[in-house]
Formats: sequence, structure tokens, C-alpha cells
Amino acid sequence: MAEKKTNQTSTKKDDATSKSIRFPSDLIKKIEAGIDDVNTDFSKVVIYRLRHYNRPLTSEIVVKIQNIVNHSLAAAQRGSTEPFSRIQMEVNDLWKYLKYGDMVFQENYTEKKQ
Repeated sequence: MAEKKTNQTSTKKDDATSKSIRFPSDLIKKIEAGIDDVNTDFSKVVIYRLRHYNRPLTSEIVVKIQNIVNHSLAAAQRGSTEPFSRIQMEVNDLWKYLKYGDMVFQENYTEKKQ
């Protein structure tokens, strides 16, 4: 009996479905620039980004990480454990953003807690 094929993803590398999709021109330029850097093709870059770039490392996230590091270092230099609960809350909020998104909500939520 022949096995019925479905569009579900399998573990085979060659199991793929072609889809037509429209990309903004600026995004195509960024992807094409990345292709030259890693010597690959457009599809592979797009697939990699879809799988791994759920929350891109924006300047907003980098600033948040640097603030957490700065607060931790200042507290450690003072020998104080008091601000660590606030720092832990900031880290938790960052993890929530990385998992669920919406950095603006997270920042507003953090400000209200303080």
C-alpha cells in the first residue's frame, strides 16, 4: 500500500514545500548582503532566520542587558545584596520578552513594579 504524503515537516532534509511570499525591498537587501557574507543562498538564510531569530538582538535589548550588568557590578562593588531582587526582576522581564515579545510592555511593567 502506498504511503500518503502530507505537507507536514519531516526529518528529511529534502522534504520542502515551495511557497510564494512577498518581502519588503529593504529586507531583501539585508538578506542578500548576508548571503555574500556566509557564501550560501537566499532560501537557506531565510530558513535560518525564521528558525532562530524569533527576537532579534536590537539596540534596545543590548541596552537592557548592559544596564543589568552595570547594576549587578555596582551592587557587587558596594557589597550590597539589596538591589539583586530588582536586578533579578529585570532579568526575568528580559527573558519574558525574549520568549513572548513586546519589549514596551515589559519596560512599562518593570517601571510600575519599582
